[in-house]
Amino acid sequence: MYLRRLEILGFKSFAQKTELSFPRGVAAVVGPNGCGKSNVLDAIRWALGEQSAKALRGGEMADVIFNGADSRQPLGMAEVTLTFADCETQLGTAYNEVAITRRVYRDGRGEYLLNKTACRLRDIHELFMDTGVGRSSYSIMEQGKIDLILSSRPEDRRAVFEEAAGITKYKSQRKEAARKLEQTEGNLTRLTDVIAEVRRQLSSLQRQAAKARRHRALSADLRLLDTHLAHELHTRLEHDLNAAREDLSRLRSAQAHAEDELNAGERRLTEARTELEDLAARFQEARTTAQERRDRLRSAENRQEFTRERAAESRTLRERYAGEVAGAEERLRDQEEMLQAAEEETRQIETLLRAEQERQREQESLVRDARAKRTTAEGAFQRAQRAVAESERRLGQQRAELASLIQQAQTDDVRRELLGGELARLEPARAAVTERLAAARLAVAAGQSGLDARRQDLRAAETSVAAEQKALAVAEQALAAAQKTQSGRTSRLEVLRGLNDAGAGFSAGTQAVLRGLDRPELFKPAMVGVLGASLDVEARLIPAVEAILGRHLQTILLRDEEAAAELLVRLATGKEAGRATLVNVGTLSPAPDGAEPLPTLPPGALAWARDVVKTPAVAASLVARLLDGGVIVETLGAARTLRRERPDLSVATLGGELLDRDGFLEGGRASGEAAQQGVLQRRTQIRALEAEVAALRGSETPAT
Repeated sequence: MYLRRLEILGFKSFAQKTELSFPRGVAAVVGPNGCGKSNVLDAIRWALGEQSAKALRGGEMADVIFNGADSRQPLGMAEVTLTFADCETQLGTAYNEVAITRRVYRDGRGEYLLNKTACRLRDIHELFMDTGVGRSSYSIMEQGKIDLILSSRPEDRRAVFEEAAGITKYKSQRKEAARKLEQTEGNLTRLTDVIAEVRRQLSSLQRQAAKARRHRALSADLRLLDTHLAHELHTRLEHDLNAAREDLSRLRSAQAHAEDELNAGERRLTEARTELEDLAARFQEARTTAQERRDRLRSAENRQEFTRERAAESRTLRERYAGEVAGAEERLRDQEEMLQAAEEETRQIETLLRAEQERQREQESLVRDARAKRTTAEGAFQRAQRAVAESERRLGQQRAELASLIQQAQTDDVRRELLGGELARLEPARAAVTERLAAARLAVAAGQSGLDARRQDLRAAETSVAAEQKALAVAEQALAAAQKTQSGRTSRLEVLRGLNDAGAGFSAGTQAVLRGLDRPELFKPAMVGVLGASLDVEARLIPAVEAILGRHLQTILLRDEEAAAELLVRLATGKEAGRATLVNVGTLSPAPDGAEPLPTLPPGALAWARDVVKTPAVAASLVARLLDGGVIVETLGAARTLRRERPDLSVATLGGELLDRDGFLEGGRASGEAAQQGVLQRRTQIRALEAEVAALRGSETPAT
């Protein structure tokens, strides 16, 4: 194997694609310093997978890409391809030539190609392992590498010898296998921890699964009960709907008749209203006329009264005005005389006035001169008056201050005497107060001790109350849970009673008879009940007894044979479809006084069917005949064995399979109406729920 060709594009100084061919023999690349000899070696090392940018004399891997020059643009990719020839033996490939290519882009992306096919760097390392070709193998020796190898430690030289000996690949595989074993051991440790955790959670999951199975079973029971209830409600609603339709038809007929009567009444009412409106109009006209006449009459009366009043007032005014005129004439004569005297006096006053005006003008001249002098004197007087007022004000302030000081001194002397007397008088009181204060302090200390004791008692009481409240809360929670349980049990009991009363699980004919067909008030008093609803059987034996009795469980007990015949006739001819089994209890032979001894129980049998059923006296003989020859075993195998030994018996298993004396085999899981809950099982559940509800009601009273 030898290196045949080296192709470089965009790597460092090789801007153009450069191809170097290396024929067989000794080949060398020579040239002056700086021509790119070291770049060729770096290209070979880089193509073989060198990951260190420092080993390639750069800062990062993108530095190997040609970065441009004055006359060239930078490139965006670097690519180096090494082609090896005659390598099928050393490399273990089917190709005579193998080309290895490496590319890198400026964004950091890189890729490796093996014969122009994308591959991993690991694939290239594994391909050239133990061949002496590699980025750190002895085939690439740069300057100073030989001296470094010769002066290195034996451990470092060992790697070169192992590479030359061809065992590096196996050591690498051994390291990889050891690494995988360590990972496997770690995985096993984690798996062991997971298994331990899963085992720890398994019991909890099993309990949850059991709860889920119980929930599924209870949900199935609930769906069954809901179905029964929905069927019963649907039947009742249909019956109510039919009755409502009949009532609706009757009401519509009554409505039509009432509407006819209403229309006739409305016509009569319209006619009466018309007549009433005419009468009202005539009455309004008459009332308006009467009102107008009353208004005119009242107006005339008012005018007449007003006229009378005006006449009286006129007479009064005439008399008063006559007296006033006489007085006025007298006063007018007096005023005329006074006027003449006043005119004479006025003439005299005017003469005096003119003389007085002359003297006044003379006086005004003198007054003006006097006013000027007075103004000058008033100015001087005011200045002197202001000076005197200021002096008096200061003197007044000093007198007031002196009086205030004298009064304050007198007041202080009086207060001093009063305070001395008060102090002497209060001294005994102070001593008494001091004694009372000491006593009060002692009382406070005693009270504080008592208060601390009371506080401790209060804390104890609070603790006791908290405990009682906590106990009460627990009791209330227990009571709420019990009430919730009681409510659930009561609801289920009511549902089961409703299903039992309605004959849920019975045939359509039996349910119709239980409802009383179309005459419940006639037929229900004649009914005693359903045979299955009067029997008491142990819970685990119910499937076997139901298998033996079969359809006879739905037998309806009646007191009157005529009622039974009438019911059958109505079932055959009425709207209700179905068949029913009826029996007149009056025709049944009475049960014997003493218990009839039962024959010896066959081997492998659990009990005689007659021996496990409690029956009321009214149907004892009927149940005895129906269960005669019936025996109960545990499994179907035991039933077949007993049936071969005693073919005269009807054998039933605890699972509900039946092998009767006629050779018929009955069993399996029923569907439809037959899959519904049996009447005996429902009766047992009703009794259990009644006992549970009674127990809950007896224990629901909380403790005080």
